[in-house]
Amino acid sequence: MPLLLCLCGQAAEIIAQMEEDANTLAELGSRLWAELFQSVSTIHDLEAWEKRVPNYDCTCQSFYLHWKSKNQPAEVNGEIPFEWKWSLKSAVNRKLGHADLTLEEARQFWSSVSSAR
Repeated sequence: MPLLLCLCGQAAEIIAQMEEDANTLAELGSRLWAELFQSVSTIHDLEAWEKRVPNYDCTCQSFYLHWKSKNQPAEVNGEIPFEWKWSLKSAVNRKLGHADLTLEEARQFWSSVSSAR
């Protein structure tokens, strides 16, 4: 999309707002991932969590709902398995072209984050 500049400085304000929105969305994403891995343990928890997955131009919510329709979580001993959460995060990483953690690396990472709290 071409950026039209004007002398009033509106373009700079628009760019600043876009950067702020991107930072806010990135922060929200980080918080949501941390919450998924650290606090979401039951289907009920997941239903509350997924209501906060963003539905902006980023397509996060539609991607999640489509992915979940093909990968329904099932509680094991009353909890959603870590592997299901990791599989979701891996799918998002692949979609975004980000590096991905192995299952064991993810276990170590989220274990260290949880113990640092």
